[in-house]
Amino acid sequence: MNKETFRKKVDGMICPQCEDEIAQALIHMRGVLTADASYRKSEVIVQYAPDIISAEEIGRKLSVIGYPIGEGKSGTRSDIISMKSSVKEAGTSALESSENSATVIMVPMGLS
Repeated sequence: MNKETFRKKVDGMICPQCEDEIAQALIHMRGVLTADASYRKSEVIVQYAPDIISAEEIGRKLSVIGYPIGEGKSGTRSDIISMKSSVKEAGTSALESSENSATVIMVPMGLS
């Protein structure tokens, strides 16, 4: 089996729990072999089978769960609140339709 590495900076991580949220969302994707996220580096590293899943699909999943590929900018609690408000104003979206995605949005909001 061929395997490739997806290593990208992502925006939006605000706490170590974000690492777990990202890893859990990615590891459940068909074709993902390993998934690791570093809050301190704002980086995601994924080993994947390119004949089953593409790097673009991994990137799209990161965006859907609230951690788009970027420059590694940390998010803030207000960013998460704004995103949640935008989703509610827009109506049904991918963020509302996925249980894992809702968790990604709601966990940081509980932090003080």
